Amino acid sequence: MSPRREENAGTPSAPLVLLLLQRPGLGIRSANRLLDVFGGDPARWRPLAGWPIARVLAAHPVLTPHQAEWVAQMPWAEWSACEEGLRKAEADGVRAVCRGQEGYPAAFDACLGADAPPLLYHTGDLALASAVAGAVVGTRSPSRNGLRAAGRCAASLVRGGAVVVSGAAAGVDTAAHETALRDGGRSVAVFPQGLLTLTLPDPWREAVEAGRLLLLSECPPHAGWQTHAAVARNRLIAALARAVCVVEPRKMGGSIQTARHAAAQGRAVFGAGHTRLPQAVRSLFRPLPEDDAALDAALGAELAKPVVPSAAGAGDKLF
Repeated sequence: MSPRREENAGTPSAPLVLLLLQRPGLGIRSANRLLDVFGGDPARWRPLAGWPIARVLAAHPVLTPHQAEWVAQMPWAEWSACEEGLRKAEADGVRAVCRGQEGYPAAFDACLGADAPPLLYHTGDLALASAVAGAVVGTRSPSRNGLRAAGRCAASLVRGGAVVVSGAAAGVDTAAHETALRDGGRSVAVFPQGLLTLTLPDPWREAVEAGRLLLLSECPPHAGWQTHAAVARNRLIAALARAVCVVEPRKMGGSIQTARHAAAQGRAVFGAGHTRLPQAVRSLFRPLPEDDAALDAALGAELAKPVVPSAAGAGDKLF
């Protein structure tokens, strides 16, 4: 049995987690494993600097040789740069929260387990990531019917008092966010790039300032858009949502990945415009009700369900 995080001393330290995540080749699961073993207090890590790998393994046999190497070779000389980078980002409006700290979305621990991001960056009201939510995702090039379906789903979630979660991509995602904000609702946008690289339209910027839009990313604040990050963020969208609406998905697109994550996490997945997909993919979806009252009832029933923890690492393996 692995050590529990709460048995280790120290509140998670953002500079420590950032330093750890910058290690070449170290993925999220290994980072979480090391934080579970050693806790978040740098004072528990520093004495191991320079130890032979065999000595680290002898003292902590639950580690792999690579994990022991990362601990023994932590670049502590870069600590000050990590602290300064986090301070500058906060001055520019981007805050960091670690797994285990107050405000970190409980749904990530419950639904993602070892694949939960150890460090999140956010701009706006972080409480939105812990509110009851539904997701609307889909193609970047929707038809007129697809845009209508995206708007209907987002509007229904707003009527149900839920936060609308999506990935801020062109097409369906943007339509969902903008419908939620136009209808007086709240939204969470999960980005596959650093938040300081964004240029927000004025209505989005105003919604952030009003506490109605949260920008969320696991990428460092100045990181550019990356394909692997676009793939990885799909699990976050699914985890935040009690139900997922997928509009006109492509066979290999990110919205299909979101649907797979949601299904693995025990979420209901509704689909529109997916009938040309292979049967194995179509089986993920429930039909999206065409009547607004029926749609409200279907989504409302899912929003009322409690979050049930799923198997750690359910869904596609990421890192």
